[in-house]
Amino acid sequence: MSEQEILDGNKLIAEFMGAKYNSKLDLVNLGANHKLVGINELQYHSSWDWIMPVVDKIRKTGKIVLIEFHDEEVVCQIRHTWESLVADFGGSSNNQIDATYTAVVEFIKWHNKQQGK
Repeated sequence: MSEQEILDGNKLIAEFMGAKYNSKLDLVNLGANHKLVGINELQYHSSWDWIMPVVDKIRKTGKIVLIEFHDEEVVCQIRHTWESLVADFGGSSNNQIDATYTAVVEFIKWHNKQQGK
């Protein structure tokens, strides 16, 4: 994943979580006590403390989030129903957080399309 893809994905996730992005200053208002952080300071791609609240918000939409371990590979799947044989959104990697991050970004892109964003 390129640095630009990480920045774009982190910004997308922050906005999904309710943060406001200021493009002129390249800052994100995270809402918690109006905390402003630089777009490059977002850590959704590298911190479980950052990504798990996002996973919880996705689960609250009624989606199923599975993180599975297969030998050398980790797979994260986000499904609409338990009956789905194939993940609607997924990521795989040798790194747990990378797989989760990829699936989350895919889901949010789909979610935003459904919302007309």
